[in-house]
Amino acid sequence: MLSNIILIGMIILLSYNFQKSRTERFLEKIHLSYIYAPIEYTADLLTKEKRPFPDQSHQIHGEHFLNVRDYGAKGDGKTDDTTAFNAAFTAAINQRKSLYIPESAAYYRLSSPLAWHFNGAPDNQGIVIFGASPRNTVLDFQTDYVAGPALKITGTTSQFYNKFSGFSVQCNTNAACVQVGSIDNHDVFNEAVFDYLYISNFSTGANAIGLDLMAVANSNFDNFTLNCAAPGTGTAGIRLNTVQFSKFFGSIGNCRTAMLLTDDITNGYSMGNVFLAMDFEVSTIGIAIKSSKATRNTWIGGHSADVVHVIDATAGNNNLFINGNFAPLNTIFAGDGQNSTGVRLLGGNYGTQRTPSIPASAILVDGFYTPSVINKSGQDAMIYIFGGDVSSVAVNNAVVAMSSAATIKLRVGESIAISYRTAPSWTWRPD
Repeated sequence: MLSNIILIGMIILLSYNFQKSRTERFLEKIHLSYIYAPIEYTADLLTKEKRPFPDQSHQIHGEHFLNVRDYGAKGDGKTDDTTAFNAAFTAAINQRKSLYIPESAAYYRLSSPLAWHFNGAPDNQGIVIFGASPRNTVLDFQTDYVAGPALKITGTTSQFYNKFSGFSVQCNTNAACVQVGSIDNHDVFNEAVFDYLYISNFSTGANAIGLDLMAVANSNFDNFTLNCAAPGTGTAGIRLNTVQFSKFFGSIGNCRTAMLLTDDITNGYSMGNVFLAMDFEVSTIGIAIKSSKATRNTWIGGHSADVVHVIDATAGNNNLFINGNFAPLNTIFAGDGQNSTGVRLLGGNYGTQRTPSIPASAILVDGFYTPSVINKSGQDAMIYIFGGDVSSVAVNNAVVAMSSAATIKLRVGESIAISYRTAPSWTWRPD
């Protein structure tokens, strides 16, 4: 009996020691997430016991990452920390280590732009730059005006698996607050993660931008907030130049345009992206699609409120909005409700559909009825025609009705023309 008890005790002891060492090895692998977790308590992985998370940010060091405090950064809101940040980043790149920016009593004052330039894969693969939280790790460029971009993230060649997390960037520049990638797209950031970030540009200049994405693919933008100086100011909260197959979840507000897809700067191939539950508020335009190469992007759910127009699409194709909650101050689409090029609305709360004016009586010329009205509402419409003296109704130049009482389904992009002796009335409703 005694021998059995001793044997059981030895097994328990060996099991505990093995489990402990396995846990320690696990912690070494996840040390980055473990350290900057934005919670007041952490838990032992074995016992699940909660215990206070100590404020030891100034003491955090690791085998695989560096601390900007070790290079002279103060974060007191008075000391110019630009030199310290540059030295810390250079050391991280040279040593192929990640970089930690701990919480501070005030903010990190930066008087000159920061250039985070990665040497290229595989040298700098997987390097992480992370703070304690957007509230407690603040990179402040606005105290000393900076000719932007304030923070420029680029590479010698394409980059892979980098992560930027847990800090804020505040600037006052008539350019981008944060720029990712270069104009010529030689340094596409692939499989990158940008999360738990707050970016605010306080400039009212016409070229002010919060986050400017030049070259990004297969990346994740999660839990971010972007702010412009005031409604109607700047270029955009976020500008997508060449962004492909990436996912976005965040909030944007106080801008002229919250989100802009354009080809003004780069080739403009922004396609295959998914925007999940995005929140656009207090802006003139929620989403502007201005690139003919912006295609097959999908917005799912989300909310647009206190915007004059939700969408201003003058280019692009096959861009889909599913189950959105739209509450514009004016019409969903800009341009008197007509700027819906390449856009399709499905489900959602899109309000009543705008009913256009009855066109002049159509005549048939070389097989085409003219004039006609094209459905640019972004959603299929049921058209109820009544009154007047109608001789024919044509959809896409094919006659579908020959009376003053007709109900017509008009899909997005289709045209309708009415020939009449006395003008009828009509009402458009979402189908």
